[in-house]
Amino acid sequence: MNKRHSARLLLILLLLIVLSACGVLEVGIEASPEPGAGGEESTPVETTVTEPTEPPMEAATEEPAPSATPPQTVEPTDEPAPTDTPAPQPEMLRVVFGRENNTYLWTPGLGEQPLTDSGDVDDANISDDGQLVALIREGHLWVVDNDGSNMRQLTRDEDFAGVDLSNIAGNIIGVRVYQTEWIPDTRSLLFNTSPQIEGPGLLLSNDLWRVDVDSGDLTQLRSAGEGGNFMLSPDGSQLALVRPDSISVMNLDGSNVRELFTYTPVLTYSEYQYYAQPVWTPAGNALRVAIPPSDPMAQPAQATEIWHLPLDGGSPNFMGQVMAFMPQNHANVVLAPDGSRLAYLEESDAGGSARNLMLASLTDQVGEPVVYADSVNEIRGWSPDAKRLIFARLSGNTMSLSIGAPPAAPENVGSAQSPVIALEWADDEQFVFTRQAGEGWELVLGNITGETQVIAAISSPPSGFDVDK
Repeated sequence: MNKRHSARLLLILLLLIVLSACGVLEVGIEASPEPGAGGEESTPVETTVTEPTEPPMEAATEEPAPSATPPQTVEPTDEPAPTDTPAPQPEMLRVVFGRENNTYLWTPGLGEQPLTDSGDVDDANISDDGQLVALIREGHLWVVDNDGSNMRQLTRDEDFAGVDLSNIAGNIIGVRVYQTEWIPDTRSLLFNTSPQIEGPGLLLSNDLWRVDVDSGDLTQLRSAGEGGNFMLSPDGSQLALVRPDSISVMNLDGSNVRELFTYTPVLTYSEYQYYAQPVWTPAGNALRVAIPPSDPMAQPAQATEIWHLPLDGGSPNFMGQVMAFMPQNHANVVLAPDGSRLAYLEESDAGGSARNLMLASLTDQVGEPVVYADSVNEIRGWSPDAKRLIFARLSGNTMSLSIGAPPAAPENVGSAQSPVIALEWADDEQFVFTRQAGEGWELVLGNITGETQVIAAISSPPSGFDVDK
């Protein structure tokens, strides 16, 4: 075949030379592919557009017919597209929730499946990839695969036996895991603890731990009184540490700890301490935080201060203040996740339980607040992209959820006319919340269009839930 092909090329070259001399070179060039396809090497040039065209085309149609079958793979590719294209998005949504102190996993299309049957689970936290679920069982940290297999214990009483809590609380009867969070792109968890005391109230150890769920290696990153509640930076390389009187940052490995801000402890008029809730700027180079007055009930009323805390060693920047109602309640003063806006509740001239939902932009200072909605009871939180806000609104004698995308007017979420206990955004468009339903409770999936779907019924008050997408 190679020799025959070479001879054919030589014949074509000779033909081109002759045609070039005759001044019909362009016609010869158009005819040259046809001899290669149809094998009509001696066909005169004048007939290349007529006679030789048909035989080669027929030969090309018949001969490649078998080889033309593989390109038909377009049909198999198109066939699954209607199901495969939209399917991955819903399948990525996972919700873990508690029912009668057991943990269940819910996914679209599959519904719920039990992960535990021990009846001793207090809380659950699903990993970023949805493969693992961290559990708090009788105060200790456990982990289980998302199919309910491979349950293993990560902390035990002896791990906390040497923790010095003498300067934090008396009458300690035990230590339990409190806040947990998965470190992105790892199989490790961060957590802190809470000493258990006789009597009511909540007290935190203000420590910090890290555990590898595969090896079981446990590391205390910050001792009691030197850690606190924590928030990971956008890139996961740093942590903000909050205590009742200060805000610090440190590297994820526990190094480079530096204090950014101190504030006067806030009276809560209850058996727990107030912890500020800063948010990271998108670049991860600063924190922004709302700090209420030390005595929120004092008269005359005092303002809530908004601060910008740079990580580069610069001084904290006072951005401004707002007159918020009961600012010690986190549900009444909420910074957007990117620190670009502030939502808070303000007393209304109508008095009673009617309060105005106020919005203010945050640049290098607090912008002029504007009224966004009235008769608001609690702010439930900003969407991750900071474009939408969900809040509980008083309607007659019942509470309903409303969602707003400022400056557009807010709209009701579904027909929920019952108390909402908790809400968590899954992404920029979907969220999960629990609401009372008759004598029981419901776990509900909602979206920004106002549609809702009940995903689980729970007879007793839910013990919490976590969402991953």
